[in-house]
Amino acid sequence: MSDALGRVRNIVEVALQIKEAVDTVRKNKADCYEIGRRVSRLSAILSKMENLEMVKDQAMIQALENLEETLYRALKLVRACQSTRNIHLGATGYLTKELRQVNQVIMDQIAAANWITQDAGHLGAVESSSSSASNNDTRFGADGERKSDPACMEHFLNQSGFRMFSLSEMKAATNNFSEHNLIGRGGSATVYKGVISDVLVAIKRFCAARHLRRDVDHYVNVFALLGQHQNIVCFLGYCQETTYEKMLYKGRYVEAEITSMIVVEEYTPNGNLSDIIEGQCPQMDWSIIFQIIQGMAQGIAHLHWKNIIHMDLKPENILFDSNMNPKICDFEMCKIFDQEVTQEVTEELAGTLGYMAPEYIAQGVISAKNDVYSFGLLVLSTIRGMSRLGRYGKLRV
Repeated sequence: MSDALGRVRNIVEVALQIKEAVDTVRKNKADCYEIGRRVSRLSAILSKMENLEMVKDQAMIQALENLEETLYRALKLVRACQSTRNIHLGATGYLTKELRQVNQVIMDQIAAANWITQDAGHLGAVESSSSSASNNDTRFGADGERKSDPACMEHFLNQSGFRMFSLSEMKAATNNFSEHNLIGRGGSATVYKGVISDVLVAIKRFCAARHLRRDVDHYVNVFALLGQHQNIVCFLGYCQETTYEKMLYKGRYVEAEITSMIVVEEYTPNGNLSDIIEGQCPQMDWSIIFQIIQGMAQGIAHLHWKNIIHMDLKPENILFDSNMNPKICDFEMCKIFDQEVTQEVTEELAGTLGYMAPEYIAQGVISAKNDVYSFGLLVLSTIRGMSRLGRYGKLRV
């Protein structure tokens, strides 16, 4: 374990050396910059792996060894491009060929490590860095997402039927956000079970200091475009309310402004796809599995028809209603494209290891293909998880 962690840290250090060397190259700048960009994204991912169980996996250890060797090769090539000496044409062509080859090898090895992550079942979330988060306003505009102001928000609510809840209503619905009503916690929000007008609902409370008002605005924008669909969780409304409370700070009480940001969605009582994969659900047959796969596909197709890329499709984000109908949830990371846009390239890196498309990991490319890749892995995980439990006889592996 310690050797694997040491290797991860060493790879991150080599990646840093490559990025520094790229800044001073004199030749083959385009190829060197692409390598630098790729290893920059790689180091961001690896820095998240140090505390994950996946580094114990033997296949991952081997993948890290291969990647370390490749990065040392890349560093040597990039440093060769720093030289001011004239190189004859044949040597220049050879260097260009080697750079492009090592660039492709890096991408292939990143894809292999990503697959091993999914295959081993040790998945970890990679969230946008603080620098990326500070860029959200710019990113929203680039994504074609409509900027939100109170008048625009009110218009969306009137047109869509979404309801604006008060904080007191949210507290009453959850018994003051009682731990007894806790459904789950994530990096960006805590989800509670609540009751509104005698109806069970899911109430998602965002981390105020981290997301400010962007996530709530984002949800309203997304669902104003999506409307209702049987395979997408139903959005019912939101709460965004600022209160002032006395808090102890450096030995004295000061008045603090606290903004509560909450979204209300339908309650889905039958868990998520991860429960099925791990064998925590009742016996199922092929007809139910096919219904689940078909429902996921229909939900994703609806997203893409509305020019929305989910960006974080994984088993935990596929919920099931009382009829085991799959519903896609969690739209914090999704991107909204303008009508004519089919893809974009970003410096951001966010999502779940094991379900990220290789081109997104290596190059930051965002398109509908990202979700298609994740969908393929969801299908594979579902079938493999069920067959591993011996539920289908001939499908046992």
